[in-house]
Amino acid sequence: MTPFYLQFMIRILLFIASLIGLGSCATGPQLGMMAKNELQINHADSTVNFFISNQKLAPRKLREDVTYTWYDKGRILETEYGYSGKLLDGLFTVHYKNGQLKCLGRFKLGRKVGQWKFWDTEGEITEVHSYSRGGKLKRTRLKVFDVSSVSESNTIGADEKKNELEMKDNKPVTNGKK
Repeated sequence: MTPFYLQFMIRILLFIASLIGLGSCATGPQLGMMAKNELQINHADSTVNFFISNQKLAPRKLREDVTYTWYDKGRILETEYGYSGKLLDGLFTVHYKNGQLKCLGRFKLGRKVGQWKFWDTEGEITEVHSYSRGGKLKRTRLKVFDVSSVSESNTIGADEKKNELEMKDNKPVTNGKK
């Protein structure tokens, strides 16, 4: 064997060994780490998988009108105009205990970006939110439920306002009209 070939083989073996090392880290439940900068939080009803960034935003780059999502001491927190932990950055998923996907979205340095989808336990999409690159909510689409059998008024929260659905004679009433 030539020295070059030997060095090449050693590099390949070291690379494979590092991959095996990362794989064993992925099964380490004591840290909840899946891969570099990927974390997992287990709740009674769901499991959250997400990535964090080591990058910090300069105070002048923080915006008042944007909600930042960050991780600190085993919790995911949201605040406006600042943060004091590690910003979420990358793919964000939540799975029900039955394995069904509950939420799928993406963060860019603590801001929600792109399309966020939410599912019920049966796998039906219930909500779709669209965010701008700056982290502002652009559009929300909610699942339309069959309310023909509802006889009481229901309240559905949308942002800070409450939209009430009142039923009369098994038909929805809007602004006092059937």
